Formats: sequence, structure tokens, C-alpha cells
Amino acid sequence: RPFIVLAEDGRTRAIGTQFDVDIRSENVAVTVIEGVVSVSSGSDSSNRVITKANQRVRYGAYGAPSPPESIDAEKETAWRRGKLIFDHRTLGDVVVEIARYRSGRIIILNEGLRSLPVTGVFDLTDPESILRTIEETLPVQFTHLPFVTVLR
Repeated sequence: RPFIVLAEDGRTRAIGTQFDVDIRSENVAVTVIEGVVSVSSGSDSSNRVITKANQRVRYGAYGAPSPPESIDAEKETAWRRGKLIFDHRTLGDVVVEIARYRSGRIIILNEGLRSLPVTGVFDLTDPESILRTIEETLPVQFTHLPFVTVLR
């Protein structure tokens, strides 16, 4: 039987492969590490994209999958090895990623800060050290309260 992952309104079918399905608020990203996968979304399964190793496909609710984009799958799936690797990712994206690995919410008060670029390799065993490093290297300040961290 085929191995199929259903996420939101899409499906990813393994064709002898290794892949990652990342469900975000704005879309689903399918990253192929090894082999080939078939990705479709919506009720029209003919709206299908074949994706190979070191490629990623994204789709949103009720939208067709994007064309495959070339990526470094090892870097994109570094979380599997206990690392987060960011290469000019926006602070907004980085905060969303960090929030997956720590308790409590992180709120960005100044929307202008969301676009600040972040580059670095971080250890997932200590997500608080990631926040400290960001505070030391970017023009931001964190306030830690019970159950919430405020970034301004």
C-alpha cells in the first residue's frame, strides 16, 4: 500500500523516499530529502506535482501546489539533528520556528522587526539561548513574563 500523508487539503504520496511535511498557518511545505514524492492538493488529484530530493513544494488551503523549488534539504531539516539553521530568514519566521521548541508564546510588538534578517546555526537543546543570541546581535529587546515573551 502506498504511504500517503494528508495535511490540510493536500496529500503527499511517497514513491520510495524520505520527506518532511511542515504545516504552517499560511501553507504546507513538503521537503524531499531523498527519492521522489507526488504532491497534490484540493479535490482534483490531477493537480499533482512530482518533487525530487533537494526540492520543496508549497500549497495553501484549496490551492494548487507550487512548482518545485530547489533547496538544501539537509539544512531545511536540521531540526532532525537537533539544530536550527537560518540563512537570511526573517525574524518573524525565526520566532515562529523557535516557538515550536519552547513553552509559552512569543509576541513581536513592533511589526517592523519581523523583517530583520537572521543568520546562524542554533542548538535546539536550549531554545532560550537562541533568543539571547538574537537579542545580542539584533536591535531588539526581549521581556520575559510568565507564559509569554515580548519582543520589542
